[in-house]
Amino acid sequence: MAFSTDERVLKRIYRRKQFVLGPRPVEEPEGWRAVKIAGGNWLVAHLELGVLTATSDDLSLTLLGYILDPNDPNATDADVVQDLAERVSAGADLFKSLGTLAGRYLLLLARPGHAPLLVGDAAGTLTVFHCRVDGETWCAATADLLADEHGLQPDPEAAAYISQRKAQVEEFAWPVDTTLYSEVRRLLPNHYLDLASGSVHRYWPVEPLAQRSVQDVARSAAVRMQAVMAAGARRFDLVVGVSAGLDSRLMLASTAGSLERIEFYSGLSKTRGPNHPDLAIPRRMLAGTGAKHHVIPNDGVVDASFADVFNASLPLGHPHRVAGLSKQLEYFKLTRVATLGNVSENARSKYLQRKYKQLPPAGLTAEYCGYLEQMEGPFEVRAYARWLEGAPDVPGYDKRDLLFWESRTGSWFASNISEFVIAWQEVFLPYNCRALLTDLMSAPLESRVIPVTRLYLAVANELWPALTRFDVNPKSVGKRLRDATYLGLRGIKRGLMRGLKRRSLHAA
Repeated sequence: MAFSTDERVLKRIYRRKQFVLGPRPVEEPEGWRAVKIAGGNWLVAHLELGVLTATSDDLSLTLLGYILDPNDPNATDADVVQDLAERVSAGADLFKSLGTLAGRYLLLLARPGHAPLLVGDAAGTLTVFHCRVDGETWCAATADLLADEHGLQPDPEAAAYISQRKAQVEEFAWPVDTTLYSEVRRLLPNHYLDLASGSVHRYWPVEPLAQRSVQDVARSAAVRMQAVMAAGARRFDLVVGVSAGLDSRLMLASTAGSLERIEFYSGLSKTRGPNHPDLAIPRRMLAGTGAKHHVIPNDGVVDASFADVFNASLPLGHPHRVAGLSKQLEYFKLTRVATLGNVSENARSKYLQRKYKQLPPAGLTAEYCGYLEQMEGPFEVRAYARWLEGAPDVPGYDKRDLLFWESRTGSWFASNISEFVIAWQEVFLPYNCRALLTDLMSAPLESRVIPVTRLYLAVANELWPALTRFDVNPKSVGKRLRDATYLGLRGIKRGLMRGLKRRSLHAA
């Protein structure tokens, strides 16, 4: 029997690493455990979700997930959390202290005389949803867990939105903190949740971000990224996803000091053959290194039993991802940690590309946020209006970058991670470190805005100069022909429609 269809494995991956947090324990599903933690809360969690608590004097700090200290790559979760607890107990600011750390985590801070609070990693990749029921705060890894526990019904407008969105695009997403239920919100990155009142508060950004030269940023970012990668390689059996793209190029460069501990993988599919740049270029880059390069085939066939568990675990997951995840599960059998280049996009200012750079006369409105995210209906616009009310004016940061960070990454991509951990032992994101991201964001815009490669190649040159000689995302002849025909025609239609929309917003 295949590993990915073994009944024991299917039970193991059902709602893998999910949890419910509240004032009382909920009924434990098979393979979960209940733990009483500080602040008068109970955590009921999947057995494979890491949970530990550190104390210092009267302060308690509980970790869900995993956390890394790039400045101390040998530190365990317990070491990092204990150090945090002691520093915060001595007066250090928790949020500033998290700035140099990496990982996929939630932290619950409790101390006498203060409301307990919950905060996540820089990109919000260990998802948490929250609601108030009868004056009590409840949290969970998915919105439907809260709905099932408290009998919440889908909001008709939200249901209509997601139904239409799923029909339009494969990579559907929720705008900012919205969910299928009007009572439930997602905790976005850069915010914390007051568990006593259920209120959400922004904690970042606060201090201005000064612009620096490309070379200055390249040097500091190279040091940080190599340290993050080294910490991940010390902790896990990493398999780094490599392609012809820019984000994975820089990830590969950062492995230069840890190559003996790391393996690599690329995906083979009907549309991505062995000579596709996403396989051919990594193969050439890794030649002579001695590093193992796995090629995972994906024939697109969906296994029904795996799909059933995926859909039951994540009722609003992305169906097109099921086939690939089942092949990855079968290939590595939950023995490896997927290492992905996502989150890097936060620093590459997609919403500040030339076609978006000039704001309309009214400035950054909710309607313009919807235009940027291509989610422009009344449901979405109201969500963006609510988000804008709390979006800060901090020198050096553009609110459009914060929108991408908190909505595109903090909602869409964070939900994707919940899907990935069904098939992988864990997911490691080397870019998911606030200090690294702010380093990259401090470079001049023209050096980092998509599709410019100057900044990233400068960082790669600091780490592994030979990698900068390989093309970034070159187009094959077939790809160019497809772009010039079908994709070109579709792009013309979309471009005309969005051009008209842009002109109407600028005329307003």
